[in-house]
Amino acid sequence: MWVLYTTGTSGGSGTWVPLDLLPVGVADPTLWEGTLVGPAPAVQHFMVQAVSGTGLTTLATNFGEYFQPAYFPPNPVQPAETSLTFITPPPRASTPTPAGSK
Repeated sequence: MWVLYTTGTSGGSGTWVPLDLLPVGVADPTLWEGTLVGPAPAVQHFMVQAVSGTGLTTLATNFGEYFQPAYFPPNPVQPAETSLTFITPPPRASTPTPAGSK
């Protein structure tokens, strides 16, 4: 598990630095935590990357906007309902037989 953060004046514009993480406890090896001390949260941005024991990797960047401490993105907009109506296709058209063929 990696957390990279920057304190640039705009999202992602500073130097990315790793945040030290420690396991929360032995009961659940998937929980890690770290403390970020520094400038106001308004200028802190971070992203998280995780790798499983088999090498599967994921990266969370808040769709390139990066995350900010004490800020949780709103629930994603639910797509509008869509409906499909299937119609019976027209009967098959017969194709003319070329001249001279049987």
